[in-house]
Amino acid sequence: MSDRRVFLLGMGVAKAGTTWLWQTLVRSGVLVPGVVKEFHHLDTLYVPIPKRGGERECEGPFQTDGKSTAEVLREKFRTSPEYYFEYFDQLMDDRNASMAGDFTPLHSGIPESGLRAIVNAFGRRHIDVLPIVILRDPVTRLNSQARHALARSQKDWTPAMELDAMHGQLCSRLEQHRSGYDRILRRLHASFESFPVLLYEELLRNQDEFLRGVESQLELPLGRLKPCPPVNVGHPTQIGKRELSRFRRYYEDQYAAAEAYFGGDQIADLWEYL
Repeated sequence: MSDRRVFLLGMGVAKAGTTWLWQTLVRSGVLVPGVVKEFHHLDTLYVPIPKRGGERECEGPFQTDGKSTAEVLREKFRTSPEYYFEYFDQLMDDRNASMAGDFTPLHSGIPESGLRAIVNAFGRRHIDVLPIVILRDPVTRLNSQARHALARSQKDWTPAMELDAMHGQLCSRLEQHRSGYDRILRRLHASFESFPVLLYEELLRNQDEFLRGVESQLELPLGRLKPCPPVNVGHPTQIGKRELSRFRRYYEDQYAAAEAYFGGDQIADLWEYL
């Protein structure tokens, strides 16, 4: 990969290890970081739903001016759409780097027309776009998203509150983009010849094997990626498997898409609610 420049387009999904992967790539010196993990520019352009403006600042030696810098950049992106692509072009030039990226999970909702426009804009700057997506069992992902939302507002909650939060997340328009695995894979296949599709559960099962797979798909030397510590570790669920399994019926298309892509045996061995 050293003979070309690559923009990693993180396609989510939310609550599936994207922050951990981004930090691992950055701390291993593979990915040159911008001022934030999530720029929320491309999803603002192409995913027509309200979004909260949170972002993850670069940490440790990668810290810059923080949020104020991100806000200034976003304003420039809004007023001059080409500046987003110029920013990453200049970033890689300045750092003599071959890879940069934006890991905004809501990129999962970008339509085919948007993906083509992104590829063309980076292509004019001689930068290849490589989407990368991590999938997770839709039921456990929904539960994690609900617990994450609860934890932002309070320290403790009851099982009933957790179930209510899951139903609230399920009915949101955001959830359609977060867990629309069938649509995500269909759009990516229509727009790219190949791209990494990873499984969150493989990360949990064997971190080293997961990273060796990432290295292979990104054409990196074996052992190049060094795992960062766990991030965004949430509260354990208070809901039993029987109650959680009732949410499976809402994700039939997602389970079918994953089975078709990975094979039923592999997914059945990893996804608890298949």
